[in-house]
This record gives sequence, C-alpha cells and structure tokens, in this order.
Amino acid sequence: MPSVFTLLQQTLLCWAGHVIRMSVERLPRCILYGELQSGARSHGGQMKIFKDTLKASMKDFNFDLTLWEALAKNRSAWCGPVIKGVKTYEQQRLQQSSVYSKDQQHKTPWPTVTQLHVIQ
Repeated sequence: MPSVFTLLQQTLLCWAGHVIRMSVERLPRCILYGELQSGARSHGGQMKIFKDTLKASMKDFNFDLTLWEALAKNRSAWCGPVIKGVKTYEQQRLQQSSVYSKDQQHKTPWPTVTQLHVIQ
C-alpha cells in the first residue's frame, strides 16, 4: 500500500490534470498559470507555491516537465503514467527505507554493559 505522502502526490497530479482540461477562463486554470503583474518575490527562502510542489511531484514520478500538459489533456492517457509513477516511486522509497533500516540494525544506540568502563 502506498504511503500517505505518495497518495497526496498522486492526488495532486490527478487534480493538475483536471485543471489542464478545464477551459482557459476558469479560475483554477488562471491561478495555475498566474504570475505577478507588478513587484517581485522577496529574496531569500520562499514559501512554496502550488507550482513548486507540482514540479517536485512530477520529478519524483519521472514525468517529462515539458510534455506533461499535452499528456494531461487526454484523461485516459494521463491516468496510466500517474499510476505507473506511483508504483515506481513506492518501489524506490521502499528500497531506500530497507537499506536505511538494515544500516540502523547494525548500529547499537546505547553502549552495552561490557562496553562501559567503570571510573574509579
């Protein structure tokens, strides 16, 4: 079963595909492609906007960032790669977590009694 984070990423990608299929006048689509007309974002660490999160999810699921809009316009063509991306991302995540847990099994967090030296 996929993790909660993976399910959230899947939902985000499905919703982005839904927004792409909307007409250009709809508010969610306008917001997705919206830019600041005047001013600029402040320097330093920025709060993530929806586009940043969407781009990170697409990278995690191995999507081509230049072709995703054309793919998302066809709903049946969009669902397959999203599900495939979920499966590959989960496999990678599980492999990384099993490697991490194996590394942690060999480390003892606290010294054993035989390792302690008595200070007199």
